[in-house]
Amino acid sequence: MKTFWAFFVPALVGAFVCFVPQPVEAAVVRSITFPVAGATRYSDDFGAPRVGHTHEGNDIFGVKMQPLVAAVDGIARFVPFPEPSYGWYVSIEDSDGYRYNYLHINNDTPGTDDGNGGPMNAYAPGVERGWAIKRGQLVGYMGDSGNAETTSTHLHFEIRTPDGTAFSPFASLRTANHLSGPTQPATQSWELLPFSQFRVGTNVAVGDIAPEIPGTEIVVGAAAGSAPQIRIMNSEGGAVGNFFVPIRNFFGGVDVAVGDVNGDGAQDIIAGLGSGASPHVYTFDRNGAILGEFDAYVPFFRGGVRVSTADFDLDGTAEIITGAGPGGGPDVRTYSMTGRLFSSFYAYTSKFRGGVDVAGVAATATSPTRIVTGAGRGGGPDVRIYSQDGAIRNSFYSGSSTFHGGMRVSVALDPGSGEPTIFTVPASSGSGVIRSYTIDGVPRDASSIYEDWWTGGYDVAVTGNTIYGSITTNNRRSSLSKVNWSSL
Repeated sequence: MKTFWAFFVPALVGAFVCFVPQPVEAAVVRSITFPVAGATRYSDDFGAPRVGHTHEGNDIFGVKMQPLVAAVDGIARFVPFPEPSYGWYVSIEDSDGYRYNYLHINNDTPGTDDGNGGPMNAYAPGVERGWAIKRGQLVGYMGDSGNAETTSTHLHFEIRTPDGTAFSPFASLRTANHLSGPTQPATQSWELLPFSQFRVGTNVAVGDIAPEIPGTEIVVGAAAGSAPQIRIMNSEGGAVGNFFVPIRNFFGGVDVAVGDVNGDGAQDIIAGLGSGASPHVYTFDRNGAILGEFDAYVPFFRGGVRVSTADFDLDGTAEIITGAGPGGGPDVRTYSMTGRLFSSFYAYTSKFRGGVDVAGVAATATSPTRIVTGAGRGGGPDVRIYSQDGAIRNSFYSGSSTFHGGMRVSVALDPGSGEPTIFTVPASSGSGVIRSYTIDGVPRDASSIYEDWWTGGYDVAVTGNTIYGSITTNNRRSSLSKVNWSSL
C-alpha cells in the first residue's frame, strides 16, 4: 500500500507532495476541493478489509477539530441529530447526483476524548439537511466518533455515484484543490444578512419606518459583543438606514422596537441599551436623530433594558414598555417617549434576577391593552399576560418546563382573524424553534427556523404573513430567517 502525504503551509494554497504515481481513471475522478484544511496524510485504502466488510472510502488523518470543508457545491442530504451510533456524519450531493460523505466527525469536548462534545463541536453553522452548501465552506470538525473511537483521529471520506456505488476517492483527492482555511458559507434562499458575514448577533423588530417604501421595514440592533449599531432594511434585505447609538466604547448590544411614540404618524425606532451601560432608552427617527431619551431604571443599574411598544389608550401615540435585564428583578414599566412613567409591576417573583422580555398588544375598540412577558435565563419557559396595571390575565409554559434558558416574546395580529398571536423563541441555550399561541395561551404552531442541532439565543418579530427570526448570540455570522407564517 502506497501512502500519500500532504503538508500545507498556512496562507498557501497547494502542497508539497511525494507519492508513487498510479493510473488515474478519468471516469472516477471528480473535480473537488480537498475535504480537510491543513496538513493531512492518507493512502488509497479503499477496499481494505474491515470487520464484516471492506473499506468504502479513504481515511484522511489529521488532528481533532481540524476544519472539514465542502468538497463541492451542492445540497446537504444527511446531517443526523442526535448523534447516531455510527457517529456524526455529513453527506453532500452535487448537481450530478454524486454523494460526498464525511464520517467520524468530532464528538468530543475540545481538548478531551469524552464523547460529550455534542453537535456544536461536530457540525459547522449552515449545515442542515436540505440546505445549500458552497464548495470550501466549513462543514464540521475532524474527530473519532462512531466506530473510530479506538483509532487515530481521521476523516473517513467517501464518494458515491448517483446509484449509491462507492469508488475510491484517491484519484480525486490527488488532483483536488487544497485550501488553507474555509471559504464563506452559502447564503440560503430564505436568509438575510444584515451585517454581511460579520459575526454579529442581532435583535429584530419590524414596522413601517419609511412610508414611501412599499411594505414594512426590518430594524436590527447589534446584540451583545458588538458596537450598538442599528440597521434598517427593506423586506428583501436592501439598505434603508444605518446609524450608531451615541455611546462610546460600549459593546453590550442594543434591543429594538418600532412604534409611533410621538404621534406624528410615522413609526419611530426605540432602542434599549444592553448589559454594561446605564438603563437608557432612546427614540430615534429613521436617520438616527434622537427624538427622546430617558433612564428606565435607576441609573446605576447595568443589566440592560428590553423594549416594546403599544398604544394603550387609542390616541394614536404608542407607549414604550420596558423590561429590566439580568440582575435587576423582573421589573416591567410603561413610559411616554419623554420618560413619563405610567405604570410599573413585577412580572415574576421579586427574587428572580434573570431579567424579563416584553411585548405589547395595542388596545382596540373591543379589547384592552395587554403586556406579554417572557422570563429570562434561569426562569423556565414562563410566559405571562398582564393588563397595563400589572394584573395577571393568563400564563403558560412555552415548550418543556425543564428548559431554563428563558424566553423572548413578540406579538402580532393574525392576518386572517385579526386576533393577537404570541410568538416565543429561546432567549439562550435553546434550538431555534418558534412557537405561537393565542392571547389566551392556546398552542397554535411550532417550527424550527435554523439548524435543528444549533443551540443559542434568538429573537423574533412578525408582520403580516412574514416571520423574521434572528440569532442573538454572536458566534456565527449575522443572520435573519424569513419565513411565511402559514409555513409554521
